[in-house]
Amino acid sequence: MDEATDVTHHEQAAIIVRYVDKDMTIQERLIWVTAVENTTAENLLQTLLGALKMVEIDTSKIVSQCYDGAANMSGGISGVQSRLKEIQPRAIYVHCFGHCLNLVIADAMAEVQSTRNFFGSVQSIYNFIESSPHRHAILESVMKRLLTDKRIKTLKSLSETRWTCRAEAVNSIAENLQSILQALEEITERTTRPRVMAEAQAILKNISTFEFVLHMVALQPLLNKCKIVSNFLQSEDLDLVTALETVASLKENLLQMRSDEEASAIFSRAKTLCDGLCIDADIPRRPRKVSRRIDDCSENEHEFTSAQEEWKVRSYFQVIDKAVADIDRRFNQEATDIIRTCGKILRKEKPMSSTRSPHNLMYHQLN
Repeated sequence: MDEATDVTHHEQAAIIVRYVDKDMTIQERLIWVTAVENTTAENLLQTLLGALKMVEIDTSKIVSQCYDGAANMSGGISGVQSRLKEIQPRAIYVHCFGHCLNLVIADAMAEVQSTRNFFGSVQSIYNFIESSPHRHAILESVMKRLLTDKRIKTLKSLSETRWTCRAEAVNSIAENLQSILQALEEITERTTRPRVMAEAQAILKNISTFEFVLHMVALQPLLNKCKIVSNFLQSEDLDLVTALETVASLKENLLQMRSDEEASAIFSRAKTLCDGLCIDADIPRRPRKVSRRIDDCSENEHEFTSAQEEWKVRSYFQVIDKAVADIDRRFNQEATDIIRTCGKILRKEKPMSSTRSPHNLMYHQLN
């Protein structure tokens, strides 16, 4: 069960049931969408019970319930999940895995100031170009000149609620960076409006830096891996055990990215890209001592010998460390052990085919 605001600004609640048929095949059905004026836990519970009664589902048959992390839904004392447990104690609560992964990405990307600045610049590009048909036309014209053998990829806005969608926004910047830079230069030269000229110059200055390109090169694969897993977690026939294994595969992949070799390779790719765009491949040094987060010890301070080392420790590793730690924290739910135990029993009855294995499904995409 989840709520969302429709185009008329009314709150709508959607209720979906998942069950297994006689062949142990997972089925998923949308049973009701209804407007809700009152989003208190009690009113939402009555809405849920009414929908179940309408389709003749006995509450004694409920074995699990899944919502996002909103207090009115997931609250352990007075949320919908705790109230439903009073009616059916065996209805274990699972925090929506897609929502958990979204929170993991959001928290990881907010951990470092330079990463927050990067996404601010990405959104400023979209806002500036797409708020004007004339500026959009200039960018499109530049793309057609420079990307004669490629399909034009339009700019994407950042989503405030779905962080995995930010992969598409970063992908569009990465594929069109040369066109964006040239379009901003043309806008600066053509416009007669001081405000537009100043904004174009400011954005051009922000993104014509090695630091911006470096963050783009580093974050693009990380976000794309998370997006792959997020899409997989939304599969209709996905079971919870496979979902947990898929998230574990993502964590393993992130840990593989957290290496000196991978950081050096990213740094080199960013320098090569900057050379091709005539951008100065240098990060201003900030000679100071800072806590070394990867040591998890505030007493240990380290003076960085290069800008590359400082970026690796204070930005790249820090984002990955936060993501890995949050995966452990958010996916280690109260119901996790029960899910794994039930999964082992069910798989003995109906073994998972090798083609359905999360490792076979996800390995090539994640790598």
